[in-house]
Amino acid sequence: MVQSFTLLLLIIRVKIMGTQGTLTDFSLPAIFQWLEKGQKTGVLAIHPFIGVRFASDTNLQSDVSVRGNTGNEEDRASTLKTRHGTSQESVRTSFEPTLPPVAKPKQINSSLQIQHFPNHYIWIAQGRIVAAANRFDGQGLISLIRRDQWVSDRVLSKLLQRCSLNHQPLGLWLKSNGVLDSAQLEQIFEIQLVEQIVPLFQLKNAQFKFELRAALPALEMTGLSISTTEATMMVSGALKQFSG
Repeated sequence: MVQSFTLLLLIIRVKIMGTQGTLTDFSLPAIFQWLEKGQKTGVLAIHPFIGVRFASDTNLQSDVSVRGNTGNEEDRASTLKTRHGTSQESVRTSFEPTLPPVAKPKQINSSLQIQHFPNHYIWIAQGRIVAAANRFDGQGLISLIRRDQWVSDRVLSKLLQRCSLNHQPLGLWLKSNGVLDSAQLEQIFEIQLVEQIVPLFQLKNAQFKFELRAALPALEMTGLSISTTEATMMVSGALKQFSG
């Protein structure tokens, strides 16, 4: 009942003031619910106020980073499933071809970057999360892949120089080139979500703005998606694991 009332207030506020506000007024789960119910497509930008820090940033990164070149696939999948308390197969779906065309970040003309300098982005397609990053230069997913050694620097650099994505999500493009498999893509997507979204659920002092129909960044996307409801459940499980 409380959640429904909060969602109603958010809908009214959106109609009056537009898709922006603070996390003090509306929680991230409430915003996620609004995005899913409205099957929105665009980018949700979150800008912490000056002086705000994420207490668990360092621990979060070290806890969820699973090296791509260590251990077998079953071990890594089991580790992620145990940490986040949810089965990957139950929440991941392939990127739908009916969604708006994706674009490389340099093609995105967003007023968000100029006016508000947000440093957290969550890209939504038809109410589902398709990517998340704390930068707007299209290097977030590439940095994650390099950091965790899913693909070597040399191989990744050669592929990116030699081939064109043709607006295809980076993850699916790497899979089509035989560099990553489906299980690895699911794990990378899970890490991307946990590292970028979990800290935001602990954040209260921040502004948010949703830019409707913003182009989707191919370089930040694995080609997988998750509903905002499932993402909220995943975050809750992850926070319990971290606090425990």
